[in-house]
Amino acid sequence: SRVNEVYHATDLLLGSWNPEKGLRRNSFHKKRSGDLTLEIMPGWQIIEKDQTSKTVNYSAIQAPTVFLGQAFKPAIVSTPLKVEAIASTISKTIRIRAPNASRTSAIKINR
Repeated sequence: SRVNEVYHATDLLLGSWNPEKGLRRNSFHKKRSGDLTLEIMPGWQIIEKDQTSKTVNYSAIQAPTVFLGQAFKPAIVSTPLKVEAIASTISKTIRIRAPNASRTSAIKINR
């Protein structure tokens, strides 16, 4: 499910208080807000187009990664890469120690 929590207008106005509801209550106005307030899961966003809406998970969008330099031969790697592997790869290429929190190995690049 892409919805984390649903708040009803009556509950926000008259219901019991907790810190999470307090944040919602501060941004709620009974004349301008709807009957329901939806809290979407982290990483998801509602997009409205042509009277229809859909939810999109932006944390799963693919993005190209490009390495340039003499150490890299032209190649297209279609396997998914972890973001954490980029720092390890750059560190290995320029022959320095990887960051302290780096736990992933470098990307295998044909040289």
